[in-house]
Amino acid sequence: MKKLITLAAFGLGYVLGTRAGRERYEQIRELAHTASKNLDAPGMEQHLETYRARLGLTPAAKGHQKRQHVHRLPREVELPPGPG
Repeated sequence: MKKLITLAAFGLGYVLGTRAGRERYEQIRELAHTASKNLDAPGMEQHLETYRARLGLTPAAKGHQKRQHVHRLPREVELPPGPG
């Protein structure tokens, strides 16, 4: 009898958890769909470029940050050999 109650409790928990998970999945899917439609809106690319520039995420800025980081390495650190 104890096993039957445990099995029933497990089954009920599984069903309720699955339903809750499906509802959350639908919420996330709808949010992603709305966000993707907004990214295709006219002028959105210009806004994204503006924010990337403010954050320093342009390709030229990334390379500049990488070079600065390499110059900060202590002289006794040996870099591993490159590929090839």
